[in-house]
Amino acid sequence: MSSFKSKIDARYKIQADDDDDEIGTGKHALTTDKSGKFWGNAGAGGVFYATETKKFLLPFRSAQVNEPHTWGVWGGAIDHEETPLEAIKREIEEETGYKGKYKLIPSYVYKKGDFQYHNYVVVVEKEFKPKLCWETEKSGWFGLDEFPTPLHFGLKALLPHLKEQVASFKEKVTSRYLIRASLQDWSGEWVHYSDVNKLGVYPGQFHRDPAGVYLFPKEFKTSGTCWKGKKYKFTVKVKEGAKILDLSKLSKTDLENILKKLDIPNTAEEEINADRFWDVLRNYYTNKLNSPGAWNKALRSLGYDAIFDDTDSIHVSEVQLVALTPAVLKILDVQTQNIKRGQYDRMKTHLDLLAKDLAPYGETKIDLKKKAEWGGKKLLKGSLRLLLPDEKYIDWYVEEDEANHAMRAGANYTNIEHMRDNWGSFSDSVWFDYGNEAEIKKLVDRVMKKALKKE
Repeated sequence: MSSFKSKIDARYKIQADDDDDEIGTGKHALTTDKSGKFWGNAGAGGVFYATETKKFLLPFRSAQVNEPHTWGVWGGAIDHEETPLEAIKREIEEETGYKGKYKLIPSYVYKKGDFQYHNYVVVVEKEFKPKLCWETEKSGWFGLDEFPTPLHFGLKALLPHLKEQVASFKEKVTSRYLIRASLQDWSGEWVHYSDVNKLGVYPGQFHRDPAGVYLFPKEFKTSGTCWKGKKYKFTVKVKEGAKILDLSKLSKTDLENILKKLDIPNTAEEEINADRFWDVLRNYYTNKLNSPGAWNKALRSLGYDAIFDDTDSIHVSEVQLVALTPAVLKILDVQTQNIKRGQYDRMKTHLDLLAKDLAPYGETKIDLKKKAEWGGKKLLKGSLRLLLPDEKYIDWYVEEDEANHAMRAGANYTNIEHMRDNWGSFSDSVWFDYGNEAEIKKLVDRVMKKALKKE
């Protein structure tokens, strides 16, 4: 047990759980293969989760790999100069052949000596049939309480953490799909954020899609960080008679005909669908011509006023409506968000709540002031350092998601070695509504549980 952990336990009588991360110890005791060796010095992998059925896709390991004929995770060794995120993306395609849209949610990092294995939950909407390689004999979709046996020791170690995590990410992730499923068309109300008090098309936009007015469903919460500082919030509807390019309702022939009309070669390696159709357009207009404006003009030349996408083709896990001209939109409401008014008090309030929950562990130092960000723009930043015995510390922060009128708190650095990954970093955070003390407390409990584990 580390000295700083012992001092905290002695001072505050905090009893940490058994170390679940160690093989052969703790309440989730495991055994390794007889050789005691791992494939490489670090690995990355995970399990697929289908939001539609709430089931996980597991591989049954073949006789040609270590720990044969056990149910495990998809993944393998991290290549030289490769990050865990790059590795899991590569392994997904190599081991399952899956090329559709997915969301990666970091999960448990398994550790044994100098070896680390970074696990992820790979979130997809629907179940699919993977194309298996020699490493996998068969696969299957299973509910969380229906996992088959025998389990690979890595999946055994992941399972208790997965059960804790799935409750938190399930509602967050599936809410986007529920909103998407409820949108049969584009007839509802949409929201657009802007720095100026008018709707317009700006060819010099920052993203890699056609110039246009980008809109979110009114019910949909944006990620927030992209919309900080936007002064105006527009609520609009699409005018009657508008011609909409609905990506979900176009057949293979429809998609091919559009490419022909635009005189763009079909460079998709596989059979064309909405996702690959959009990639072909993006490669041509963005990568080749570097012209979102030309893309907008081309689609308008075909008579389209807007694009509706609920297939994840434009942005992953987002329902998107792109108006190619503001003339097609009817403005219902314009609000000045007044996001800066009272911001200091809101940030200070939530920093104080964070400090209160951290008080049993050590002294806290709060810093709340404007700091320069990208482009020299100054934003109000709230930070806090938790001072622990033996000169250990954890850095925390609080920031405001002005676009959604919510807050974010997190821990983003520590010098506690066993909490850091191979790149020396650590992070954990949560978004929450104003004044939600329960979410702050959950975050503190989660981070400090990791801090108090054995080194």
